[in-house]
Amino acid sequence: MGGGIVGAAVAFRLFLFMVPFAFFVATALGASADLADRSTTEVAERAGIGGVVAKGVMSAESLGTRSRFLLLLVAGYATISTARSIVGTLVQAHCLVWKVPAVRVPRTRPALLFTACVASLMVVSSYVQRLRAAVPAPGLALTALWLFVPLAAWWWASTRLPHADAPVWALLPGAVVFAVGMQAMHLFTLFYVTRAVESKSETYGALGAAIAVLIWCYVAGRLVTGTAVVNAALWRRYRQRQADPEPMEKGLNAGSRTGRAARGLRSVRGLFR
Repeated sequence: MGGGIVGAAVAFRLFLFMVPFAFFVATALGASADLADRSTTEVAERAGIGGVVAKGVMSAESLGTRSRFLLLLVAGYATISTARSIVGTLVQAHCLVWKVPAVRVPRTRPALLFTACVASLMVVSSYVQRLRAAVPAPGLALTALWLFVPLAAWWWASTRLPHADAPVWALLPGAVVFAVGMQAMHLFTLFYVTRAVESKSETYGALGAAIAVLIWCYVAGRLVTGTAVVNAALWRRYRQRQADPEPMEKGLNAGSRTGRAARGLRSVRGLFR
């Protein structure tokens, strides 16, 4: 119940971020003209969910120079504002998961860094897809290497978010879940979101496309909060085992075969601590 509420909060702010971010990218890089001649599936293959949203704002190419500049300023301000909101939500979500007091952190610099990371991931993803298309043979190797990019990014981000007294290595499981989840999200974008955007846009117009993107954002929000839950649960279990390392030995006869085996296992485990 709580995870769903926190995930929905992250998803809503992620959706609010993606709309002005897509306007900013489409206006600044002139991506609208290139996206206008491609299908939604092709856009998703090249730029992921950000490209799908950008395709929905491709009318920006018809604007004049002055209007384009004003739109760039407004979209840039809205992008940073919504990124600040995402940073604050992520901090509070991690405080809830890790059961630590709520903290207030500077959000402008992390917001700029978050926006830069999202843009970098889109660019790297686009180049990886082009390389896979040009050289199909090492496609599987590129996919495996691509997993390390979100893994390293989220592992580093997790060290900057509240995580109680957990060391850096205890945050690695969540980063692995995030990396695998991002790859699954990319497939989810290709095989569901693109079709949903195309079909719902024909039926419900822009509202249908917004619903499809909101579904993607909700899944992404649950993934982000799920990584924190995985890290917190594993760390608490590890701490409990450290406090009571051999709960199974209680009640065992010290002279019995089972008791001797338990003590031997404890001795072996002690070598690796």
